[in-house]
Amino acid sequence: MDKLEADATSSSATPAASPAVAGSGAQGRRLQQGSSDAETPVTLNQIRYPCLMNMDYHATREAWLDQWHRWLMFGVIAAGAAAFVDMWPQMKVWGPIIAVVAGALDLTFDLSNRARAHAMFRRRYSEIVSEATRDPDKLQVLQCKLDELSGEEEPAYHAQLALSAMKAQQQVFGKVKDPCRPGWFYRALANIWRFDGHDFNEA
Repeated sequence: MDKLEADATSSSATPAASPAVAGSGAQGRRLQQGSSDAETPVTLNQIRYPCLMNMDYHATREAWLDQWHRWLMFGVIAAGAAAFVDMWPQMKVWGPIIAVVAGALDLTFDLSNRARAHAMFRRRYSEIVSEATRDPDKLQVLQCKLDELSGEEEPAYHAQLALSAMKAQQQVFGKVKDPCRPGWFYRALANIWRFDGHDFNEA
């Protein structure tokens, strides 16, 4: 494929532009190519593609982080429950250890707050793409908003971003022939390891 996911995952900036067709190298949220020429008209797809990609990316990250936050909090509560101690006397020893480890993991990785941050980004991208569809005369202004939003993003989890880019390409440009989908290893670790610098055209 024409290095779609590679373009979409190569840096840490929201795209300034994306082409009208996927085959010409559609740009995404994190690109090296920089902002589009001020004299070049911005098209609706240049707004829709990065917004849809980021909405999917942030929704997935939010769900993953929130899920693990809830499971760890369940572990903290359950490990300290007297009923478990009565059923399994070993919990007198292991219960406090499990509670401390689960609570420490949740606090260290700040799962709940990070999930809320992704929810906020998802809403902001949704607002931009909605406004672009409603008022096409404001596309240049909305492109600037995308550029500004990039400065607030945390470093990307590139495997997950590549998966979200693939979905966005299909939504905006139609079905992509031979999509570059990250392999099972990268998908399994998509929300755990960032895979900085990896070219998912070669995954």
